[in-house]
Amino acid sequence: RIADLAGGHGLLSWFLLALDPKRTAIVVDRCMPNSAVTISLAMKRHFPNLQDSWTYVVSDLSFVKFHPSTLVVSVHACGSLSDLLVDLTIQGDTTPIALVPCCHTQPNAEKGYRPPVYSGMDIKAVEALVMKSTTAMKNNEGGGSSTLADVLDGVRTCTLK
Repeated sequence: RIADLAGGHGLLSWFLLALDPKRTAIVVDRCMPNSAVTISLAMKRHFPNLQDSWTYVVSDLSFVKFHPSTLVVSVHACGSLSDLLVDLTIQGDTTPIALVPCCHTQPNAEKGYRPPVYSGMDIKAVEALVMKSTTAMKNNEGGGSSTLADVLDGVRTCTLK
């Protein structure tokens, strides 16, 4: 099974189904855009064998439970949504995840940023890493990450290890 989380119009899950028609796919998002229906109709017309393999569920991601055989995917998982997805996939059984984060925001509790629960870090620790990286860049010192994205992705990578 493929779980395309915060999947928007679901195009990623359709591409993955076309590549591996033995799977099934479910897209979960808070709302289903009209484009998801249009794409679904077109894909079912061009790939009739996938007719019953794709499902769209309008739901909050906090209700999603995973099985180890599920491939969790998400493209354009904005801000701390990437961190939420990392937490959700490691809350029990090992679940494979393919994640493309984006829209990195400054780690700021007032704006809703929370590091992944399983990272063992609080917001202050992440803020300190960002500050250290920023200072190193300004002073042209080696050892600092070059971008905010590098720091936040580093925290996610450590969480997944």
